[in-house]
Amino acid sequence: RDLVSISSDRHDEIYALNKRVLDAQAASPPVANPTLPPVYPEAIKIAAGNSTVFYQLKDRPTVGVIVFVAAMIDFNDIDFHYKSLETFYQKGVTDIIIDVVSGDGGYANVGPDFAQFFFPNKGPLDKLIKMNLRVTPAIQQLSTKVFKSSDGGYSQMGNMFSLHGGGFYDSSRFFDYANNRLYTDNSLYTDTVTETRNGRKAVYTKMTAYKPATHPVNTNLAKYPWTNNPSRLRIVTDGRCLSACANVAYYLANQYKVLTYGIGGTKGQPLSKYQYAAAGAVTQEGFVGMFASGNMTSPVKPTPYQAIVSVVLAEFFAPSSKIPLEFDGVRYATDYRMDYDPVNARSREAMWTQVAKAAWK
Repeated sequence: RDLVSISSDRHDEIYALNKRVLDAQAASPPVANPTLPPVYPEAIKIAAGNSTVFYQLKDRPTVGVIVFVAAMIDFNDIDFHYKSLETFYQKGVTDIIIDVVSGDGGYANVGPDFAQFFFPNKGPLDKLIKMNLRVTPAIQQLSTKVFKSSDGGYSQMGNMFSLHGGGFYDSSRFFDYANNRLYTDNSLYTDTVTETRNGRKAVYTKMTAYKPATHPVNTNLAKYPWTNNPSRLRIVTDGRCLSACANVAYYLANQYKVLTYGIGGTKGQPLSKYQYAAAGAVTQEGFVGMFASGNMTSPVKPTPYQAIVSVVLAEFFAPSSKIPLEFDGVRYATDYRMDYDPVNARSREAMWTQVAKAAWK
């Protein structure tokens, strides 16, 4: 009877609260319907690839837009992107918006790979991503077994998510800063350092980088107005761009000073370029698979339920920083922030047009 009594009293409280809320809503003035334009801005689809879609604004034909569907540009996409940029040029595009709104994860090296379409490499080591990797005794043991076991490892575009062979634990995939070449032995995982992060000491590799990825020479780049010219480029984000997508936003904004526009957020507060910064991560299944490739039992067991659990193996760093990008908050904020309004919230093309007007008067 006590339980019934408590339950009954609680029901009365909830009923009274709900009634007050409904009464307050009934007494509130109606929300005014926004005045919407009879016709929204339009964009013409130029090309669609595996990871990006190219558009040209109809009312501002000098502005092109590249939308990231997934940050998974690989070797097969190089030709598509160069052909699409040539189409932009032939159609009179001079300025480009790179749309990473709600962009997803993908290949960890996509930032420097994508940047080469606009800022061509001056040398094979021009766009290395500084990083280090967590090391444990089990990882050290695995690394000795899988050294040079990878099948070439990953695409020419630097896809580290091809986990055939030893994946992240094959040292031959990584750049040796001390000797200015790829590792020729397993010292990446044997010559380690101890660092304190988040108040805990742990063992890491010394600073390294993925195998450098360089595009084939494209002589057309020299004639494009946006090549090596950040003033012709803009990034638009809603702060939810994550992981590999964040690597694109970070790399273009922080390394090449491309201005960023944040859409949404809170008035008076800065908006981040991305939800969380890029890192080298694999699924739990991929982690287990790397140990299986070395005929070892993974220290991480599969979950007893169907789920995807990501494991961060490599932390990325800005060139001059000792703080992992994940925690390097000074690099997060966009240069400008725009409010959502009744028009741009209903039309992606309207949002692009607003950015274009703000960027290029």
